[in-house]
Amino acid sequence: MEQWNAGLMEYRGKQEWFTRQVPQKLKALREHALIESAISSNRIEGVEVDQKRIKMLGRSNTNGC
Repeated sequence: MEQWNAGLMEYRGKQEWFTRQVPQKLKALREHALIESAISSNRIEGVEVDQKRIKMLGRSNTNGC
């Protein structure tokens, strides 16, 4: 159990470092993930939306985050 906690704390430290070092890359990855999620959801539901429209909506929803 102690070894597990040590590994978890090490990972958390790396995550915090990464978050501080590359916020723009994380923001871009998050935006891309949101866009891909919307495209996949639409595909599952049989909805066809222009990808440019989805990207525009994705960007407008991530401005406050």
